[in-house]
Amino acid sequence: MRIQLSNVTYTNVALEWHTYMDPAGGAVMELIADGERLAVATVNMAPQGHVPQEDCVFIKDYSENSGILDSLVKAGVIRDTGRAVRAGWVQVQEVQVLGQYAIDMKNAVNQGRRDRIKMLKELK
Repeated sequence: MRIQLSNVTYTNVALEWHTYMDPAGGAVMELIADGERLAVATVNMAPQGHVPQEDCVFIKDYSENSGILDSLVKAGVIRDTGRAVRAGWVQVQEVQVLGQYAIDMKNAVNQGRRDRIKMLKELK
């Protein structure tokens, strides 16, 4: 996939999904280029009381991530829902993850929850 961040274009970008430590935060979307983490596209808004809807995440489209929202929409990864929440001085867009990307996200979130449960049982 092709992604533009802060006026720099990257090609052959892959997505990796993880979970936040707070399960209410939803999924972490990392962009990987040449085996290295290029960016974390999502932001956890659960501590501020904002939980993403099903199949949705909050996208960080400011600062070093400027342009990521448009790039991911053009790549067919996400759809802008038109919903936004305040995060300090900026607005954070809630987006719907589409197709196979949504399936991959759900699988990663479910695996992360199973791993946390297993870890907690082992600590007892």
